[in-house]
Amino acid sequence: MLFSPSSPFLLRSYTLEPLQIPLLGCALDPVRFRPPDHLGHPTALPMAVCEVRRNESLISPSEVVHRPRLECKLTLLSEHEDTPLSPHLLLGSPWGKEFRIESMGDPHRRQTIFCFDEIIIREVGRYRLKFTLSDSSAPGDELDPLQNIQKITEPFEVVTYDEFFPDVTLINTDLNKHLKRQNLPLNFPVTADEVVELENGESQHHANKSRRIINNYSPKKMSV
Repeated sequence: MLFSPSSPFLLRSYTLEPLQIPLLGCALDPVRFRPPDHLGHPTALPMAVCEVRRNESLISPSEVVHRPRLECKLTLLSEHEDTPLSPHLLLGSPWGKEFRIESMGDPHRRQTIFCFDEIIIREVGRYRLKFTLSDSSAPGDELDPLQNIQKITEPFEVVTYDEFFPDVTLINTDLNKHLKRQNLPLNFPVTADEVVELENGESQHHANKSRRIINNYSPKKMSV
């Protein structure tokens, strides 16, 4: 999430923190994200979200400041190396899109949030995601020395479709619910009741329905 100030600011006065990493790829792609939970079960989260906070102490009144045009980009990394992998391994738009929403902690405060489209990785393996926040509007000589802010996620596993099902555990987080209440253009996973039925095998009809929803998961253009 991105806290947008009402006054001009320097980009280096912000910090970037991923809140939720993307775990589901394209509906028809055989590869899905799957980091295990504390019990070793695979989990599924629907999107990537980052939080950006402003640090007023890093701004000097004598410094030239401007109102930035912020952009957030996603890059694929291997588990151990920070050199970006080939962009051909990562499908889907690497650029986040910006929406202003009500703050989760304060309904009287507005936040700017970036969420990403479907994120697809062509090959199984262990990867990390790097998020880069930059200002594309900084004027020439007045450009802040720190031109972008970066954050890298913990490693996660990418597995085949057959490995992903049928043991997937769907999670509808507080953040997901909050965004849904804001009428953001996202298609969310199945409800908790449907997940329970899928896990317990009590209803094949609901299980098929749940899997169909997962396969058809396709969030409209959004960002972190």
